[in-house]
Amino acid sequence: MNTTINKNRNKIAAGIAAFAGVAGIVAASTAPALAQFGRLRDGFDQGRRPMVYPWSHADSRPSVPNGRATGVFIWHDRNTVHVESTDNHWFGDNINGFIEIRGGKFDNVKNEHDKDDTRYHVIGNNRIAFHFSARDGETDGFKFNIHDGNRIIFHIGLNGSRTGRIYYGESMTPAGEDPIVFNLKK
Repeated sequence: MNTTINKNRNKIAAGIAAFAGVAGIVAASTAPALAQFGRLRDGFDQGRRPMVYPWSHADSRPSVPNGRATGVFIWHDRNTVHVESTDNHWFGDNINGFIEIRGGKFDNVKNEHDKDDTRYHVIGNNRIAFHFSARDGETDGFKFNIHDGNRIIFHIGLNGSRTGRIYYGESMTPAGEDPIVFNLKK
C-alpha cells in the first residue's frame, strides 16, 4: 500500500512540476509585455488622450499575403478578435504587448496558427499580455472572445519598441498611434 501511495505522490509531484515549468515559460516570455504594460498604462492614464476609433471599422479579415508586408493586423468577426502578424524578413520580428477591455471581459484565448512561440498570459478577465513572432513569410498570432465592454485598448510593440505598422479591419487601415483604442459601441 505504501508503494502505491508513493507512486501516486510522485505522479502528483511530477504533474505539479510540469505545470510550474509551463507557467514559468509563459511568464518569462510575456515578462516584456507585462513590464511594458506598467510603463504604457501609466502614460495612458496620465493625460495622454489617444484617438478612439469605431469598432465597426475593424470588422472583417484583411487579405494580407504572407510575407508581402510586415505589420500587426487587428480585426474582428462578431465577438471574436484576431491579432496577427506577418513578416517579410528572414530574421523575423517579435511582437509583444497587452490588450485591455474596459467594462467587459475576455475568454477563449487561443493560438491562431498552432505555433510554439505564441505566448499569452490572461490577467484577471480583462487583460491579456502577449508575445509572438513571425519570420520569413510566416503568419502568427492569436484570437479571443470579448463580452460586453465599452472600450478595447491595444498596446503593441514590434521588436521592443512602439510601432506605426499596426493595421485594422478588412481595409487594413493604418492605426496612427499606440495605444490603439476602439469604442466597442460604435
